Amino acid sequence: MSNRLVSIYSLYGQLDQAIALWQHTSDIDPNYLPAQLNLADAYKRSNQAAKAVPIYNLVQKKDPQNPYTIAGLAKAAIATDRWTDAKALLEDAELNIRVGIGENLLVSIYEHLGETTKSRAIRSRAKSTDSYIEVPDPWLDQISEYC
Repeated sequence: MSNRLVSIYSLYGQLDQAIALWQHTSDIDPNYLPAQLNLADAYKRSNQAAKAVPIYNLVQKKDPQNPYTIAGLAKAAIATDRWTDAKALLEDAELNIRVGIGENLLVSIYEHLGETTKSRAIRSRAKSTDSYIEVPDPWLDQISEYC
């Protein structure tokens, strides 16, 4: 399986193909967390939050402070209209703020919940857009060193 191919599928919205490849990778090595996170993200992006949440929970058990997992769980909560759950996840995860993952999401949550004072307080720290930050993949980084 080509990691670049699955990234291209995901980037261009061909999420069914991406899900199949990430699932295959996850089946080969269930402990490889980047594949698990990418699989969960693909499910979430394809409006299948119910399938993404158990995978995020599995990753969180193995790596409780993983900011990508926490942000993914928060986005899945929003997708199922559980804004206060998403808020609690991100407020409890100081690590997310330190690495810049989830700040824009928290701004949006505060605005949605009518907490404009909190929203304005962190807006200046947050990036201007909630851009996607790819999950670091040590395997892909190692391969790139040889190219």
